[in-house]
Amino acid sequence: IVHKSMASACRFSYIRSSSRLTTFSRHLARVMRASSFVTVSAQLLVLIVFLCLCMATGVSASNEYVYSPRTQRSAVEHTRPASCPTLRELLCEPGPPGEIGHPGIPGPRGLDGLPGVNGDPGMRGRPGDIGLPGPSGERGPQGNSGSKGPPGNIGLTGQPGPQGNSGLSGPPGPIGEPGPQGNDGTHGRPGEIGPPGLSGEPGVQGMPGPIGAPGLHGLEGKEGPPGLISGGVVYTRWGKDSCPNGAELLYAGRAGGTQFLKTGGAANYICMPSDPEYSDYQPGVQGLSPVTWIEYETRDLKQNYNAPCASCYVPTRIATVMIPAKLTCPSSWTKEYAGYLMSTSIAPSHYRTEFVCVDSNAGVLPGSAGNSQNAGVFYFSEASCDGMLCGPYHAEKELTCVVCTK
Repeated sequence: IVHKSMASACRFSYIRSSSRLTTFSRHLARVMRASSFVTVSAQLLVLIVFLCLCMATGVSASNEYVYSPRTQRSAVEHTRPASCPTLRELLCEPGPPGEIGHPGIPGPRGLDGLPGVNGDPGMRGRPGDIGLPGPSGERGPQGNSGSKGPPGNIGLTGQPGPQGNSGLSGPPGPIGEPGPQGNDGTHGRPGEIGPPGLSGEPGVQGMPGPIGAPGLHGLEGKEGPPGLISGGVVYTRWGKDSCPNGAELLYAGRAGGTQFLKTGGAANYICMPSDPEYSDYQPGVQGLSPVTWIEYETRDLKQNYNAPCASCYVPTRIATVMIPAKLTCPSSWTKEYAGYLMSTSIAPSHYRTEFVCVDSNAGVLPGSAGNSQNAGVFYFSEASCDGMLCGPYHAEKELTCVVCTK
């Protein structure tokens, strides 16, 4: 019982690791078991005093927790004043140092401190930049009319107005009494010339006077209206069955002429109408001058097709011309159409015809394809350098043409 009591007292005073106190308490317990009741009572009294001293010295001692970087643990170090030794040091031998204890449990969080005293006001900052103008506010209600102001100063005198119209004549006044006779007046102005008198008898014819000087040249009169145009102009458009704008179509048909192998017949090409009209005739071949159709020999899509044509009339012009090797007309002339210069071939079996201007966008007669030896032909014409100066012409280039009117 004594031993357990002293151990509890040592734990309460943070000296449970002291081996000297433990040895002392055991020795005191053996003595008390070997003594009598009176002796035991005296010893218990001494023990109570001892416990009180141990508790007093243990409580008064200050405890410090020392952190050891080597062991990463906290140890309890008992400190006391240097001039006041404890009872344990007086009664017990110093024992070996105890083991380093575990770190203590963190204490509870302390209470929040009181709010600090407000500091002095800071210095006044510099003025901020001028802000952007705000949006326009709504229009306010109309204000009340102001009070009438004092009358203004008298204005300057205005300029005199324009003279008014004369008033109506008043009625004539009564005739007054005749006044006294006045003095003679001055001579009046001459009177107006009277009407001519009656014609006298004709006198004898006098001699003719000298010729007067020529008078001044009069002003030029205004341009008169355009006179009537008489005649007009007619031309054949080869390769087309229609006329250009501004020209009147007289008739459309197909190109005709003499068969190219014949030595006789006509040398020119003619435009045969599509709706022929006949007079008296006899069945059978009566003439020896047949007219055949003209075929293209152009080595393209028009090869061996018959060529159409159109006869065109321009009532507002009086002259026409076909210009070879040109695509434009002279100034003040009107271009009717342009194309290529064509004629028959120069082969020995062909005979001469004429040059005509076939439209550059020439058409064909549908259903007329076929190479006929009884037809006339249209070949492209080209410049030749045999016996002539070629420049600026080029051999082996198809010659162009244009038809112009004026």
